[in-house]
Amino acid sequence: MLKIVIDPGHYTEYNKGHSAGYYEGNAVFKLAQYLKDELQSGTDQIKAILTKNTMAENPSVSERGRIAVRNGATVFISLHTNAVGDASKQEKAYGVSVYRSLFLPDSEDLGQKLANAIVDVMAPVTGVTYSRGVLTRKSTTGKDYYGVIRSAVNGAGTMAQAFAGTVKHAFIIEHGFHTNSRECAYLADDTNLKKIARAEAYIIKEHFGLIAGSLPDHGENVGGGQNKPQSVAKVAGSIKVIYEGADGLNIHTTPEWGSRNINKKNGPVYAGEIFNVTEKVKVGDEAMYKLLSGAGYITASEKYVTFMAASGQDSPQEPIKEIRTGNMVAVIRNVTYTGRSFKAYYDKYTVLAVSGDRAVIGVGKVVTAAVNVRDIAVI
Repeated sequence: MLKIVIDPGHYTEYNKGHSAGYYEGNAVFKLAQYLKDELQSGTDQIKAILTKNTMAENPSVSERGRIAVRNGATVFISLHTNAVGDASKQEKAYGVSVYRSLFLPDSEDLGQKLANAIVDVMAPVTGVTYSRGVLTRKSTTGKDYYGVIRSAVNGAGTMAQAFAGTVKHAFIIEHGFHTNSRECAYLADDTNLKKIARAEAYIIKEHFGLIAGSLPDHGENVGGGQNKPQSVAKVAGSIKVIYEGADGLNIHTTPEWGSRNINKKNGPVYAGEIFNVTEKVKVGDEAMYKLLSGAGYITASEKYVTFMAASGQDSPQEPIKEIRTGNMVAVIRNVTYTGRSFKAYYDKYTVLAVSGDRAVIGVGKVVTAAVNVRDIAVI
C-alpha cells in the first residue's frame, strides 16, 4: 500500500491573490481534496491522507510533516501557490516550483515530472507558466530550510538519516503565482484545480507503477483492431497536430485507445500544437507516439498529426550529449522539453540542472527554459 500525505498549506483566507475572492489557503485546500480523490480513484493500492480535513484546522508546520512520519508515508506533498510582495514585479513572476528535501536526491525525477505535468496543464491557458525547476533550500543549521519538509524527513541532517525514514519524497509544490493575474485567474477556477489534481495523480501513479483509471475516449476515432501495444520503434523528432475538429485530440495515459485522456493540455489538443516524441507504438491497426515529456501518448495517424524529424539527426539512436550542470551552452533549437517554442534572446546560457536528457538553462540564476540536451551545444 502506497501511503501519500497531502498537506493543504496555510489556513482559511490566507494570502489573498490577484483575482477577486482568491486565497491561497482556500484554493490549495480544494486542490488537496481533488488530489486525494484522484489518487484513490481506480486503485486500492493508494491511501491518501490529508494533514487537515476541514478548512478551520491549522496544524503547525512541524505537525504537518510529522503526520507523514506517524503514518509511515512514502510521499509527502505540501500544496501552495507562490507570491511576490513588490507590486512592480508581480506580473513578471510566474511559473511552477517544486522544492524537495536536501537529503532525498532520488526524488528529483518525480519532482521534475510533477512540475512538467502542472506546466503542461496551465501553460496553454495562462501563456506564461513554465517550470522553475526542482529546488532545495538549506537552513543555517545545514538542514532543510522549510519546516514541513524538515519534519517530514524527521529532522534529518544527512542522507543516511533521511533514508532511514519511510518518507522517500518530501515536496513543497508552488502551483504558479497568485500575485500574477494570468496564473491566479487559472487557479481561481475549480475546474482547473481538478485538472491539476488529475495530472499530478497520474504522474504519481505512473512513477510507482500503478495503473490509473479509465475515461471514455473522445476526439480521434481510430484503432479499430486490438487495443494493446504490439511493437515499439524509436523515433527522434516532433509532431504537429493538423486535425481541425472542434473535439480535438486526446493524450492517453498508456498506449491503448481506451486509456484515460489525462487532459495534459487543459483538455483535448488542437491544430497547430507541437510535441516532441520518442517512440512510435503499434496499437491494433493504428499507432501512437510517446511524448518526450512523459505526459502520455497521442495518435500517430497522418490524418491527425504530421511527423517532423529532428534536424541534424542521422539516427534515431543518437546518444545524448554530455551536458553537465555549469556548462555554458548555445541554443540550437529554441523548443522547450515539452515541445513549445521560446525566445532565445542570448547567445549563451548556463546549464542550471540536468536530469537524463532534460536540461534547465538560464542566465545567472534565472531560469529561461527546460530543453532537451540535443537542442543545445556546449560552447
